[in-house]
Amino acid sequence: MQPSACVTRSAYLAIFPEDEEAVSPTFDWVQVGGGRRRAALLLEGKETIEVRVRDSLAASRVSFIRAMADENLEDETLDPVEEALVVKQLLTELKTGNAVAELMDRTPGWVSQRKNVLLLQPEVQAQMRESGEARLSLDEVRKGKWHELSRDQQLANLQVWRRRRGLTNEEGESTPPPAPRPRMSRVRAAIQRLGETPAAIAETLRSELSAEQRRELAEALLRD
Repeated sequence: MQPSACVTRSAYLAIFPEDEEAVSPTFDWVQVGGGRRRAALLLEGKETIEVRVRDSLAASRVSFIRAMADENLEDETLDPVEEALVVKQLLTELKTGNAVAELMDRTPGWVSQRKNVLLLQPEVQAQMRESGEARLSLDEVRKGKWHELSRDQQLANLQVWRRRRGLTNEEGESTPPPAPRPRMSRVRAAIQRLGETPAAIAETLRSELSAEQRRELAEALLRD
């Protein structure tokens, strides 16, 4: 549905020559965005992905880093630690937080918060990258000014937070995670989205399908 942006290997190495050993000569392109889409396709057993080659994205190191981040920032698919790493890369190139904020169309405060994430201990950062109830929020560490604390203080705060969430017991031992839910089939997931009951499903489809399409569907469903 949406092609992945790429640049040619030569265009990439023109701005990141230090990566020459990492980018094999057998590679024709370097992917800019869509890494999760590619990973999802591989999990589905699909070995190809549609790409759009745009060497203009590699006009400079800054333009490449911004292009790499823009799509994920817009879709809010980056966690705070990933956002902080993008800010770190741009700070290396642009030098000031205000310049990074202007480039990314964010406030200086947003950039400062991500810079503070880089001051957190690895254990705290790892907790911020968890999913669901196990994720430590940026708001939690920001309000508590965890980035101003020592390593021991940060880890003590983390332990208190984990106990409060039921992730550890009083002795600090991790509690067993809940049993994973069985994977939902695609058909079951589609039924759930449509409304679960036949009446609800019919109401949803009635608003989307023409009368002729509904008749064809009814005949297909009743066919032995």
